[in-house]
Amino acid sequence: MLNFPTEASRVVISTSANDDYEFKQKWAVDKSQQEKITDEFNTANAVLKFLIVTAKLLTGFDAPILQTMYLDKSL
Repeated sequence: MLNFPTEASRVVISTSANDDYEFKQKWAVDKSQQEKITDEFNTANAVLKFLIVTAKLLTGFDAPILQTMYLDKSL
């Protein structure tokens, strides 16, 4: 079994005006943070290996797709 460090994954979620303040504080990613995350993900030797994405980065995300799992259900 492979063990990955916590830094190997990032969660990128779109937030809305209707979301709770605490949710936004924990999960909101601004444009500059998003660019930093995608740049890191596109770097071959970076620790970041997994992006968990919902309602964001769905189009125009210029990164090689190695494997994708789509969940089409609200969590």
